[in-house]
Amino acid sequence: MYVKTGKVYQVYRNFPLDIHPNAPAAAYAAICAGAQDAKQFWQMHDWLFQNQGIWQDAQDPTTIFRTQAA
Repeated sequence: MYVKTGKVYQVYRNFPLDIHPNAPAAAYAAICAGAQDAKQFWQMHDWLFQNQGIWQDAQDPTTIFRTQAA
């Protein structure tokens, strides 16, 4: 209600925890997707949270992120 009326401004910030070794790469993947289109940021963001089991323990998650981005 307040955001729609302009009384409140909502800001989302990536804050990857360094205790998770793949979190910075995941955050960067979402940022890169958003650089293409703001909607793609949220699509990647949602995919990352819904599919943590796929990438969280990967040795190199960038291949997984690139595949998803494509």
